[in-house]
Amino acid sequence: MENVLRRGIAGIVLLIFLLSGTSFAGDKVHRPVLYNEDSDSFYLHAPERMDRKYLEDLVQRLADAHVDIFSQVFYDGGHCFYDTKVGVRFDRDPDYKYSPASGRFTDLAAWTMATNFQRLLAQGEEPLKVFIQATHARKMMFLACLRMNDRHDFNVKHPPLVVRQHPEFAMKRTDGTVVAGMDFQHAEVRDFVFRPMQELAENYDVDGLELDWMRWVQMFSEGVLKDKRKSILNEFHQRIRKMLDEAGARKGKRLLLSVRVPQTLEECDAMGLMSLLTYARA
Repeated sequence: MENVLRRGIAGIVLLIFLLSGTSFAGDKVHRPVLYNEDSDSFYLHAPERMDRKYLEDLVQRLADAHVDIFSQVFYDGGHCFYDTKVGVRFDRDPDYKYSPASGRFTDLAAWTMATNFQRLLAQGEEPLKVFIQATHARKMMFLACLRMNDRHDFNVKHPPLVVRQHPEFAMKRTDGTVVAGMDFQHAEVRDFVFRPMQELAENYDVDGLELDWMRWVQMFSEGVLKDKRKSILNEFHQRIRKMLDEAGARKGKRLLLSVRVPQTLEECDAMGLMSLLTYARA
């Protein structure tokens, strides 16, 4: 298991270099360490009144462990865990368990997450911005991570807004039964996911994006042919790369694009998920 994890992490880091053309100055031996964090872990393990120092201390631990790239999930299951203006903010969605509007706080930790987020926003200490500032202050890079089609049990029972509004956009089996998650063959689904990407790249001082295709790998209904799936995702990736290039040009820096995918080209091809060589050349 440890060797599998090592190969997967190595592939992710390699893709960052392939897709960005970026290297770390003058170091031919060092390989960058990328750390990825869940969307709610830092909330659920926080003190009752989370503050800026708590967030900065988390980043300091990564710096002490010689992490080079901090990738934090801020989009998951159709929800944005930052102060979005174009997506669905988790604490404002009545169908989300952490939303005050839902009335379904399952435990104290859920209540703490929403109230801490709202209090920090009111104080001008949005967690995403604090993480970016703390990461850069420690000479690290920051990627905003998006889980492309998360299907944890909660996400299955409470699908993204775009699926609730358009049930035909849900993934389905060949017999028509719903698998859950979003079907990326629909342009409306891709636009729904793209808008937070663009917002993160343009409005926040991120160093790039990380797209987690491993949550949960399946992006299409069963009846969509492999070549069509690959063609759609290749085009989608090129659209994202173009957007990052334009946002980076305005900021005066190259924005990275990292992807989390199965660890071999054969697995990616068998699943019709994407053409990594096309991605790398984009």
